[in-house]
Amino acid sequence: TGMKETHRRQLLQKLHERLQPNLEQKYFLQVIGYTLGIGNVLNGGTPKGQADGFDLPVLGKLNSMKDNSNQTLLQFICKKICE
Repeated sequence: TGMKETHRRQLLQKLHERLQPNLEQKYFLQVIGYTLGIGNVLNGGTPKGQADGFDLPVLGKLNSMKDNSNQTLLQFICKKICE
């Protein structure tokens, strides 16, 4: 499992290097904030409903989650940011 841990650290380092320029960008941080807040509302009443963070692969799912008017969660977040 030492090899797995080393591999995991290498992947996290690569991810960090690729995301670092984006971490300082206002809109990216707002998307992160809205995603966390919405996730906490959707998971309210469960242990996941008070999360302090989430796994980054969740961002890839924002475009597949839709409301009853067929608007994606990503579209909703973008509209809120632009308001």
